[in-house]
Amino acid sequence: MRNFFAATFVMLMISSTCAAMMLHVAHKPLQINFYEDSCQIGDNTLKPADVVKIAPDFYLHYDTAKNFSNFGDRDVRNTVAVDLRGMNELTIVEDYDGTAFYLIKNNTPPGDAIKVLGKRDGKWVVMLNVTDLREKYNLGWNFFCTKFIAHGDKIIFRYELNADIVDIVCTWDAANQTFSTKAIER
Repeated sequence: MRNFFAATFVMLMISSTCAAMMLHVAHKPLQINFYEDSCQIGDNTLKPADVVKIAPDFYLHYDTAKNFSNFGDRDVRNTVAVDLRGMNELTIVEDYDGTAFYLIKNNTPPGDAIKVLGKRDGKWVVMLNVTDLREKYNLGWNFFCTKFIAHGDKIIFRYELNADIVDIVCTWDAANQTFSTKAIER
């Protein structure tokens, strides 16, 4: 009987581990370049007021007049304005349950401005502003984001300066629909 309970406990542990969040990069980054009168997304060129579907529930509303474009739902009222002047990358991080986050990184000097968009209670919001995290952890602008890692329930932004490495670890809390953050020096 004791063996039965032990085996049952082990099986429950394994099944709960398998049900845990497993974030991963869904596709290679999508290049988005903004110019004065157009926007280049991959091989497609958009003109002002165009709307393009990027993922099943994720759209870009292109607007040169404001120097901002909106990301989120097809309905522009449920979107987030993001300054994307210059060269940018969009990376989609997903979980197998359909949860998705959209990392938008501006690569135009000084660059390194990263925002993570996602839905909270059906509303599109900025989940993480990595510029704010750099300030929170006193990470100077001489550090550069060399990569990010999606693993388990975490998104990790790796910053390097010569031999110094700092990881900003952002852990997803599904119950509260927020990320908790900490910086780890390597």
